[in-house]
Order: sequence, then C-alpha cells, then structure tokens
Amino acid sequence: MCDRYDNHSIIPYSVYCFLLDAEYPAEEYYLQMLIELYNRRDVGNNFLDTLQRTLEIGNNKRYIDQSREQIKDYIHDGYVTVYRGEFASEKYNNLDYKESVSYSLNYNTAKHFATRFRECLELTKSIIYTVKVPIEDVVGFHHREDEVICIPIKIGGKMEVVKEESML
Repeated sequence: MCDRYDNHSIIPYSVYCFLLDAEYPAEEYYLQMLIELYNRRDVGNNFLDTLQRTLEIGNNKRYIDQSREQIKDYIHDGYVTVYRGEFASEKYNNLDYKESVSYSLNYNTAKHFATRFRECLELTKSIIYTVKVPIEDVVGFHHREDEVICIPIKIGGKMEVVKEESML
C-alpha cells in the first residue's frame, strides 16, 4: 500500500498511527515499521510522541537487538560514537540534535548534511556534532547513510556531545 504514495505523503505514517492507536496485534513489528516510515516517508510533527509510545507499548526487543548487533563493532565501553550534521539559514533548518533521532556512524555523511546547502543558501549554522550514545538508547539502524536511530534528549535520551565542529 505505501508504495502508491510518494515520499512526501503523510498517509502511510497516518495509517501506522491508526494501527498503533488501535493496538493492532503486531507489536513486535511496530518499531521496525516506524523506522522504515521515518527513513522513506514524511512523518508527522508528533513523531517523537509516536516513537515514545511505540517504545512503551511495542514488543521491540528483537528489532533493537538486531540493530545493535549490526553496529557491534562500533560499540566501546557501552557507548557508540555517532555524528550529526546540522544546518540552518534564515528560513530553513534541520532538527536540533536534542530533538533528532538520526545520527550516522560515518563522519562524512554528517558533513554532507551540515554543508549540502551552502551553495544555494546563506547558512547561519553548519555544524557537525560528535556524540557518545549509550547503547541502551540505540533503538534502530538503517544501512542507508549508516544511520543509527537513537532516543533523543527531548524524550529522555542520555547522549552526550563530545565535540562541535563548525563548517562555516
């Protein structure tokens, strides 16, 4: 069904929220479905609330364990080091790291996100964050962009910024 809608359609996410609200008996797939929607489609402004609810009511252990297994070589002393590239201009920006779930294992991917609009926008912010995330806050992984999905600070994540690098 989702393939009938383009990447900017909120309908697949809305269907997910309906299934979650109805407590449709597929709890072991809730988190995996939400992460796939997040990676491939537009999600609503209530995404963090939806993520938090998914983590609370879903049976997510298998998916989370599989995700952590995929990044096991990057885990040291209970933490994974990840990167986040952020940009801002007068009118446009991506989410602040305190609200974001999306980080990369790859520094150059983060750099791309911090600098990709510098040719067409007058950037007021272009920064790469190096962040230590406790492994218990890692809830997903997606191979595209070596993306690690983390519980953000805004909803209780315990990540710590260890370096900020301006690209301006």
